[in-house]
Amino acid sequence: MTSVFLNISHKIPINVCLSMSDDISSVASGSFSPAPVARTETYVSRAPTTIVPKLCLFQWEGQVFDRTSGHQVFADLKACIQHFEDIMNSHCLDLDNNYLRLLPPLLSPTARIWYDDFLTNYRTAHAASPSWNDFTTGFTARYGLNVHEERARCARELTKI
Repeated sequence: MTSVFLNISHKIPINVCLSMSDDISSVASGSFSPAPVARTETYVSRAPTTIVPKLCLFQWEGQVFDRTSGHQVFADLKACIQHFEDIMNSHCLDLDNNYLRLLPPLLSPTARIWYDDFLTNYRTAHAASPSWNDFTTGFTARYGLNVHEERARCARELTKI
């Protein structure tokens, strides 16, 4: 799949391929004249403007908040997270650099409140934004059990009494 950019003026060309034999001192002195080599141009977006289609709401059995418009309901939280990761990877987007802007609209209202609190607490404690792994660990700790798993856990605890 190809990434779609909102504003083409934000794309800047980056020239790639300098000969390995180029003398570093000639580059520093300003007299750099590269040998004729193949050049390619790659475009990099300055701002995170990639639109990612097919991102589903973060909802799974036991945590459904929008049944309209045929929104997908995943079997469990793990499947929901895996789908998000698959879509991000298919667009060559780094999860750590992009989940903070793409995830919030996909969360339920209560999960969004937890998410905002999680970000605030994490940034206060670590003076940095949480990585994708940090987020998934915290989110799974908070929302990871579905109704069936919770019932099974309670049944196990009851049999221990």
